Amino acid sequence: MNRMISPALLAALLAAGALVACDDSGDNGSNGPPSTTFTPDSTLTAGTGKASYTLPDVCTAFARVMCFQDAVCEYGESTLPSACLQAHEAVCDEAILPSVQQALAAGEAVFDGQLAAKCYNGLKVTCGGVDNPNQAECFAMLKGQVALGEPCATEHACGPAGYCSAPGGQCPGTCTAYSQVGGPCSWSGAGPRCAPGLQCEQEVCMKQATDAPIGQPCPGYDDCVEGAYCDSDSGLCAAKLAEGAPCNEYDACGEGLYCSALGGSGASCVKHIAQGQPCSFGDVCAKGLSCSCPDGSLDCEATASLCRPLLGPGDPCNPTAQEPCGWGPLLCRLSDATCQLPPLVGEPCGEALGLSYCRWSWCDEAAGVCKAPLAAGAPCEDDEQCLTDRCDDGVCVAPPVTCDSSVSF
Repeated sequence: MNRMISPALLAALLAAGALVACDDSGDNGSNGPPSTTFTPDSTLTAGTGKASYTLPDVCTAFARVMCFQDAVCEYGESTLPSACLQAHEAVCDEAILPSVQQALAAGEAVFDGQLAAKCYNGLKVTCGGVDNPNQAECFAMLKGQVALGEPCATEHACGPAGYCSAPGGQCPGTCTAYSQVGGPCSWSGAGPRCAPGLQCEQEVCMKQATDAPIGQPCPGYDDCVEGAYCDSDSGLCAAKLAEGAPCNEYDACGEGLYCSALGGSGASCVKHIAQGQPCSFGDVCAKGLSCSCPDGSLDCEATASLCRPLLGPGDPCNPTAQEPCGWGPLLCRLSDATCQLPPLVGEPCGEALGLSYCRWSWCDEAAGVCKAPLAAGAPCEDDEQCLTDRCDDGVCVAPPVTCDSSVSF
């Protein structure tokens, strides 16, 4: 498993900043030195505090975001490992920057380093999501210079009022105006696209929903203010319920509670199950516990399942179980039957060892070792071996320059 940033994802980010512009709350990121140690409850400031960014600085900031989510949130590490940072930055250098640099060299776009710095220096990341108040700066840091109706040779070419529309992504495309509120749109990207700040709902462009207060209609299933839930019976946001209250929604109950019987007949809000007590499915257990078998796996009869502490690196595991280390990133190493994090570059790997994939690298089964992702031009057998995540005819290749950022590669 080659845990890499998707080139298409970063291309979309560089084109519009959309991935880092989640809402309008928070501070504007007055910037001291970034933190170097973290817990799953930490907040990462993505930027490095510089007043002006180069394109490689953007890749550095984005690598920090990706590695926080990978290393801290998923793997439980306390730092951003250099192996992770280097891998994500290398993907950016290999797969993304060439298309951006082509647009800059052709005069189709202009990069504003000060706006990029403000965008990323304000970007806050937690294991629960991403927040950035500097939405305008994120969208404006890469400015297309081509007018509406004119041909565009890259996805970055068009000005702020439009996007490069090209059937199948084949160049050249045409700079086309965004749809505004009430205008048509397409989820697939094959049709009209909504202007930045709008969302496509049932093929119509709409303003992005904000969390509704208690007593107001729900804009979406989970779009009520903190401490509230969407009551499907009334269609209104309602205050989360206390222990013992009848419930009809899985997320209707307050902190430390869940809706028994999955919200079915006679369900009520009850406390999460304590350690050592019987359980029937995973998220009924208290924080830090999982509903698992005596050996920590997940495939025993429900009558044998108890709420137990989550398995960690070094804990014993049953290699014959369906999920010997529970749901999560840990692998059951066969040599000593212990749960371990996936190995890194240069460390042993392979199905025969119980270590079937690597972190930020790929497993060479024949050699039995994790290897660094391959650059364009290197021989390959599978997409995951390549920095560009693209192996064509036995060779790692750079993604093609497209004229439509909706096209994945």
